[in-house]
Amino acid sequence: VAYRRGGYATTTALCRQALIVLERLGDRAGILSTLRLLADTAMATGDLAQAMVYGQRSLALAQAADLLSELAEAHFVLATANRLLHNLAEANYHAELALALFTRFGNRSFTAYTLYEQSIIQKLEGRVDAALPLAQRAYAIQAELGDSYGRVTTLLHLGDLYELLGELEIATATWCEGWML
Repeated sequence: VAYRRGGYATTTALCRQALIVLERLGDRAGILSTLRLLADTAMATGDLAQAMVYGQRSLALAQAADLLSELAEAHFVLATANRLLHNLAEANYHAELALALFTRFGNRSFTAYTLYEQSIIQKLEGRVDAALPLAQRAYAIQAELGDSYGRVTTLLHLGDLYELLGELEIATATWCEGWML
């Protein structure tokens, strides 16, 4: 609840306390879930170095326990944190691994978010032509799932891509569609 309300300091403090208990109990799933929330909180506050620490810790724990779903999420966290740090090759590496795992497990929501992440990475690398189909695939999945938040963010990103491609009418229509959702 604190995270959703922007109480990041409270979220971090509670998660750190929870980690102590979860580690004593040996609750790997709980630890991984808590590390994910800590990483998301660190990214929300701009503490990307700490997000990387939590992401790497999640990755190591998920690999050691052979928890493939959690491994996919750890790769997704590391893709996002690396992108925000402008480590684009590393971001793309983790996004590809996350996408392969999410696709394998049929997790369509995370597949869409990972495609969106890959599209942003491609855009930052100056590969707008490669970014566009990734964002279009992400949007199609989000529309099928009824993911309004995902659709809005992806439509705004698609509008940016169309603008970079010189398709101003399509860009404007796409942005408007996103704003109307």
